[in-house]
Amino acid sequence: MGGTGGVIIIVLIAAAIIGVRLYISKLSHDKLRASGSMVKRQGDFMRQVHVFTTTAPALKAVMGAMNLPALMNQNISWTPDYASGRVTFQKGGLAGTARSVLRTLDPAPDGRQVYAYNVVSWQERDFGASDQDVTGVNVLLTAIEKAFLAVDPATQVERQDASFKTKYNLF
Repeated sequence: MGGTGGVIIIVLIAAAIIGVRLYISKLSHDKLRASGSMVKRQGDFMRQVHVFTTTAPALKAVMGAMNLPALMNQNISWTPDYASGRVTFQKGGLAGTARSVLRTLDPAPDGRQVYAYNVVSWQERDFGASDQDVTGVNVLLTAIEKAFLAVDPATQVERQDASFKTKYNLF
């Protein structure tokens, strides 16, 4: 009877830890949404290419309008390469490993500039992307959307499905 009681206690402790972790995550998400740093999105947003058609003159202007402190709070770093028309973002930290790119595409037929943002890699954990990666990418995408709208309120956004290759590591 003592062995069964010990297993039950371990299961109850594990359930309590998971419950507390989920509650803390929900509070964090609620706080980010309330501050406007993050919006509620569909679950597949990390698997989409977000295409922005705008009069924004250059990627540097968009980055200048971005809420960079919100990115730093999520441990997101960025490396601009304005000469090649791209900015690479990296979600750092112990659990966060997402990498994404905002890049300049060919201009639209009407002369407006076209940019694309998408996640290029992330680490799968617990049968999906880590909560830190999803939250960080959501905050980043929200900051990008707001920056485009700050530079050009008439910015149009189109979402397209992206293709990914999956690598499996058994050990």
